[in-house]
Amino acid sequence: MSSLAEPPERKALKNLLIKLKAKSLESENRYTESSKDLGQFIGEIYSKVRDLLQKHPEDENLKDFQTIWISLSALMGLHAKQVASTVEDLKLYIEALEDSYRQLDDTFEKAVYEPARKQAEAKIKEQEELNKRTKPDSYRV
Repeated sequence: MSSLAEPPERKALKNLLIKLKAKSLESENRYTESSKDLGQFIGEIYSKVRDLLQKHPEDENLKDFQTIWISLSALMGLHAKQVASTVEDLKLYIEALEDSYRQLDDTFEKAVYEPARKQAEAKIKEQEELNKRTKPDSYRV
């Protein structure tokens, strides 16, 4: 079906799906990367506190900090699981919209998915370049 003969509501839906799919792919990538970074950071702080406690086993402040850090880490882990669940819910919603669009237009892969994938890849590449310039190699404390 040519874009000239495409009804305006179908064109609007297609454009919305392209934006939604591109954004969801980009967001999922960013979430994955930030989760890795956060996990690395948490692990490095925990290791540092553990090393300090081995050197100073009687330091009550370090013991208290370690307890607080373990609790905070567990809370962040629960939060990360909730975020991951929310991302999965959003993906299901997007899939439902995509399936609805497929019922209207059998060129979905070419009309929606490929443009969305290309947009997301460009944004992800842009973000990776920015990260190379701004993100530290390590979060060592």
